[in-house]
Amino acid sequence: MFMVILSMLLFFPQSHARSFTEPCLQVPEGSDPSHFSPQQLSQYGLPPYRPGENYAQWVFILRSAHTRSCQSIPGNTKHMAMPLTSSINWAGGLAVGSQGYSFATASWRVPCLTQTGLPGSSSTWVGLGGLNNTNLVQTGTEQDYSILTGKPTVTYKAWVENLADPSNPFARFVFSVNCTDQMVASVTANATMFIEDLTTGTYATQTFGPAADTRSADFILERGYNTPLPTLQPVVFHNCQVRSISTQLLTPLTKQPHERIQMRGLTGTLLADATEVGSGGNITITWKQNLA
Repeated sequence: MFMVILSMLLFFPQSHARSFTEPCLQVPEGSDPSHFSPQQLSQYGLPPYRPGENYAQWVFILRSAHTRSCQSIPGNTKHMAMPLTSSINWAGGLAVGSQGYSFATASWRVPCLTQTGLPGSSSTWVGLGGLNNTNLVQTGTEQDYSILTGKPTVTYKAWVENLADPSNPFARFVFSVNCTDQMVASVTANATMFIEDLTTGTYATQTFGPAADTRSADFILERGYNTPLPTLQPVVFHNCQVRSISTQLLTPLTKQPHERIQMRGLTGTLLADATEVGSGGNITITWKQNLA
């Protein structure tokens, strides 16, 4: 795919990028990460508390993180940048304030695919950048439906991607997930990507590649480039939040200038429809058709 995905800024206090070769430390058994210092949180790949964030939710995210995924497997999926409110491969919402954004976060349940209709690939993600440019930092889940040797197969995976990184031209898969698993993800402008499966406690944090373009923050359902959108359950992004560079405040998407994006095929047929952003920063995206 050639599509832009959301990324977050200010996820870690430090702004330096880290490589895949750095130690991947596990949280000590029996410890409570909500009592860790910012330095310890960074050491274990966990997000610090950000002013304005729901403290109880932050504690829940940390205490649910049981197993850190240390794998980073190159895939063959490449996402796309997309600037339009009507897109051939994006549906969802964008924050587009002139002040720019350093951080974006949201939660969702992995949508289940229906083994009917045309095979295809879809991704659900949060990111920073990608509005008229390829400096997009993003993380999310991929939901694929394929037919191999006559047998329908569905797969669900968590991934990270920095679209502008020439050394990593495709998304990198970090762990497997199941449909209906509750996910939370965030990205920072300095290219740190965090994703956690709250259902299983598996999480991953990676920092690599160029900094994100900060002119947009994205909450997106995407279909693979030039592939059908597989039949899937509605995707609901909860608590879509962004941090403004100018004010440093963490606010719901509704408090920022934002755009709603519909996915349409080349003939203009609606493939996926997104609701207006709700008061809590929620967006519902509904599948309509495989391809047109």
